[in-house]
Amino acid sequence: MKRREIIRLLTGATVGLAHGWGRLALGGLAPVAPHRAPHPARAAQQGEASQRGDNGRGATEGGERGGLLALFPLRVVLLPGNSLPLHIFEPRYREMIRECIDSKTEFGVLLTDGGAIEPVGCTAIITDVIHQYTDGRFDILTRGQRRFRIGPLGNAMGNAPSTSLDEADLNSDRAFFRGAAQFFEDDARPSPNRLPDADAQDDDLRAQAIDTHSRLMKLIAADEPSSTLPSAPPPSARDPLLSYHLMDGLPAEAEWKQELLELRAERERLVRVVLHLQQLIDYMESDSNQPAPRRVV
Repeated sequence: MKRREIIRLLTGATVGLAHGWGRLALGGLAPVAPHRAPHPARAAQQGEASQRGDNGRGATEGGERGGLLALFPLRVVLLPGNSLPLHIFEPRYREMIRECIDSKTEFGVLLTDGGAIEPVGCTAIITDVIHQYTDGRFDILTRGQRRFRIGPLGNAMGNAPSTSLDEADLNSDRAFFRGAAQFFEDDARPSPNRLPDADAQDDDLRAQAIDTHSRLMKLIAADEPSSTLPSAPPPSARDPLLSYHLMDGLPAEAEWKQELLELRAERERLVRVVLHLQQLIDYMESDSNQPAPRRVV
């Protein structure tokens, strides 16, 4: 049944990673182009790079070298709190991963289509080294941490589509790109149009999101009881990033996830996530032979 595609995608993202790494590699996660100096940015940005980040605080903090965050453009979007298995095989990425392991630092994941790179991404920490090969390759498990933008934040973050990175924002002194990361959080300013009962509506929305996610996971477990599904603590209604955590391991179009990553309002993210979860439920409950939905139409 085609609906088991969702289960396949879910189980491929768990710690039983052999299938997951194969799927990710086929999806273009592993960089394929040799490093070139930026000329211009779109010509040099094919699956480039990554080094490390600093776990400290501040607007432009990254690794120890010049306050720059290593950038690892991939054909996926990493969300805060979400897991991402990676197979690292190119020498420059082996160097990056070794540095991250030794210094316990993070690196930045950015969405790329093989040419242009999105300026907004999410840092990743290495949570487990599953296997280190004798030739220096790594199988690792990472988890999303902080959202950031390479280049100035401006005043339209989350309210307008981002443009691709400019070569002036990238540092190519090493074998992999680095950049000055501007970390950002959700907009704490209340909307001038916020209704008096907005808090109660937010609570209802959070409860609806958790319930919808629970119904989806029960459907998946019932359809394939022998599957090893992602295990995580029950979602908390008070989680400020609930929308991201509910999406861990679920199929979604990269462009849709990029929009979700850039949004700075949890309520708006939750509305989109609930609609997407409901689409997946409708798909699971149908006999459709169509591929699993990956975005809200």
